[in-house]
Amino acid sequence: MYGIDSKSRPYVHVKVFKQRRVFAEFIAFGGEVAINCRECFRWHTIVFRTSSDKAELLETEVPVEVKEGSAA
Repeated sequence: MYGIDSKSRPYVHVKVFKQRRVFAEFIAFGGEVAINCRECFRWHTIVFRTSSDKAELLETEVPVEVKEGSAA
């Protein structure tokens, strides 16, 4: 999920579950975050606009770093 926190900062919060337990979790407060929607399988990039204290959600192509066959 993404939004604005109590200090008026845009954020992205990701929580990963494995067998109903929290496996990983992170919160990003700046920069640019690429995510894959588990419902529609489309990639989106969330861009933090520091000049306006807003976050913008954009549908994007699959990042080259995760394309099938790319080196990890």
